[in-house]
Amino acid sequence: MSALQQDIVRSMVDDAPARWDRLEFEMTLVGGYASFAPYAVTGDVREIYGGTYAAGMAGLGLKDAMFEPGRGSWLSFTCAVSPSHSFDFAFNYDEPVSFGIEGGPADETWERELTDHPRSWALIPDWCYVKRTFSEVEWDRRRAKMARTRARIRARQSRSDAIRTRLGLPLR
Repeated sequence: MSALQQDIVRSMVDDAPARWDRLEFEMTLVGGYASFAPYAVTGDVREIYGGTYAAGMAGLGLKDAMFEPGRGSWLSFTCAVSPSHSFDFAFNYDEPVSFGIEGGPADETWERELTDHPRSWALIPDWCYVKRTFSEVEWDRRRAKMARTRARIRARQSRSDAIRTRLGLPLR
């Protein structure tokens, strides 16, 4: 995990503008929906800057690396970097997240999140679509069915990727 965090910090610093007092990186990743933004803070001015593709990719890996059975994984995080390159990560497991789009992603996004990164019923926040829509028994059945379906899709994709690799074709 710390290697992925270091990759995020390295990307932030490498892509940062020449002058800054603090760098910030915000990422939201729920059920396959991802958004991230890097900010350079100079004095009282906070401006978004370009680049940090590598930070976003490392964030994708960090989500799975931090998954804990029964607890799930984070929904969003913020990383702050000082000019001395010391850094701090703050992970959000339970608070509502901002998606940067009106209304946020579809409700099915939350179902995918809690299927791919399952949590015990008690750890699903009360504000979450899944907890407001299903009983614990209904959710357990639905999640099990979705997990089987997603496993079949991944298996087909893996077979397809293996064939494409053998044939020398690019992966999608």
